[in-house]
Amino acid sequence: MCDYSQENVKFRTATALDKLMTHNFDTGTFGFRASDDQATGKDATALCILPGTEIAFMNEIKLRPGFALGSAELDGRTVVIGVPPKPEDRTATFVQVDKRCKTSHHDALLFANGNVVLLNSLDVDQEALIVTLPAKPETPAEHEEQRRVEYA
Repeated sequence: MCDYSQENVKFRTATALDKLMTHNFDTGTFGFRASDDQATGKDATALCILPGTEIAFMNEIKLRPGFALGSAELDGRTVVIGVPPKPEDRTATFVQVDKRCKTSHHDALLFANGNVVLLNSLDVDQEALIVTLPAKPETPAEHEEQRRVEYA
């Protein structure tokens, strides 16, 4: 399931080499749509991304104004969120934070330097590409690691 509610937005699961565009779904959240999807607002089809998916941005990553630093839980540890990516930060791994908190945004990007940015804080119309998908889970632990949060 996506952070953008399945009740309000069409969605599909992202696939390898999908070209993405950051998008405002006009539902209180931002996410990814296919770059060739020209629909606006909640008429666009959201792309649901599996945790562990590697994403490469075409240009420097821009955040929307007004997002402050904070903290979140990721894999049992507390991480700082909201540190703006450096110009050279162009690849990230899709993760979900604060999985136990039903009322927060979960979708986030983890950069190689350990910085985490909520997907909801990205500015719109930024192009990206899915580079690799996570391996299919073989154990219950791997299956749980890739399970998306089922509420938003």
